[in-house]
Amino acid sequence: MLPFTDAFVDDIRSTAWVWNQAGLGIALITLVNVEGSSPRPVGSQMVVNERGEYAGLISSGCVESALVHEAVSLLRSEAPEQRLIRYGRDSDYFDIQLPCGSGIDVLILTRPESNWFTPLCSAYQKRLPVEWSWNVSEARLNHLHQVPLDNANPGPGHSAPSSRQWSRLEVEQKLANFSKSYRPRQRVVVVGQGAIFDYFLNLARAFDWHLVAYSSQFTVPCENANCVFLPLNSPAQFAPDDLDPWTAVILLSHDHDWEVPILKQVLSRNVGLISALGSRKTHETRRNLLRIEGISDTDIARINGPAGLNIGGQTPPEIALSIVAEVVSSANMRYYSGI
Repeated sequence: MLPFTDAFVDDIRSTAWVWNQAGLGIALITLVNVEGSSPRPVGSQMVVNERGEYAGLISSGCVESALVHEAVSLLRSEAPEQRLIRYGRDSDYFDIQLPCGSGIDVLILTRPESNWFTPLCSAYQKRLPVEWSWNVSEARLNHLHQVPLDNANPGPGHSAPSSRQWSRLEVEQKLANFSKSYRPRQRVVVVGQGAIFDYFLNLARAFDWHLVAYSSQFTVPCENANCVFLPLNSPAQFAPDDLDPWTAVILLSHDHDWEVPILKQVLSRNVGLISALGSRKTHETRRNLLRIEGISDTDIARINGPAGLNIGGQTPPEIALSIVAEVVSSANMRYYSGI
C-alpha cells in the first residue's frame, strides 16, 4: 500500500486550538495582499507557536522560515500585538527574494486569543461557516459572524476585489479592513472495500479532511486520528452522525444490493457530493432500483456515477485519484461560486 504522510493543513484553526490548550503562545499570520503572482491565494494563513513550530503555508517555502523567526521574536517581546510586513518587491528585507518577482504583504497577530481565537475555533468545532473581519490600521476585530446557510460557501473574500493588487505604499495607506471566510472542514464518508477503496483512503489522507470509512474489511492501517474506521456488515450499520453541505459521500462497494438503503438515507440529507462506483450500466441499474423505492428523478440526479472525474483511469490508483479529484473539484466549485 502507499505510505501515509501527514495531511497538508490549510485551515490552521484546529492546530491553533491544540497549541492554545497546551498553554503555548501563538501567532496568526495572514497573507493580506499579493502584488504580482503568488503560489498561495490571498487569505492563506499560518499559525506559529512560541517554540517555533508552525502549520499552514503562505508561499511555496520562500518566506516561511523568516515568518516563523519574526513571529517567535514578537511573541517573546513586548512589541505591539500586530505587524504588517512586505516581502519581495519593494521590501526592506533585501536578503529574502521571491523567485516570481512579486511582492506579498503579511499580517502577524501575536496575541490573537482575545479577539478571534475562541469564536473561530468554536465555529470550526460546530462546523459553522464564519467570516472574520480585521481592522489592520487600528489593530482591532471588526466582526466575526456566521454566514447564512443559503450562502454558506463564500470564497475567501477580502476588502478589495480579487483582481485588485496593491503596491507596498498603497497597502500602508489603504488596507484598513481585511476579511476572510472560513468554511467547515471537508468531511468524506466512504463506503466499500477492495483495491480502489484502499487507494482512495491512502490518497485522501494527504488532505486535511475528516475521513469516515465504512467497510466489512480493512487492510489500510489507521494511523491518523482524522480517519475513523467503522464496521459495515449490513446496510443497517451505516449511520453517520452528521451529513451536511460540507460532506461528500463516496460509495466504493462491490455489493450493489447494499447501495439502495444507504443511498436512501444519504439522499434525505443536504449533502455536498454523492458519488458511486460502477460502470454506466451499473449506474442505470442503481437508478432504476431507487425509482422502485420511490426516490424521485430529481434526487436520483444528485448521484454522480460512475464516480470520479474522467481522466481515463484504468488502474485502481488511477480511479482512486479521479475520485479524490472529484471531491476537491466539487468542494471548490461550491465554495468559490457560493452554491
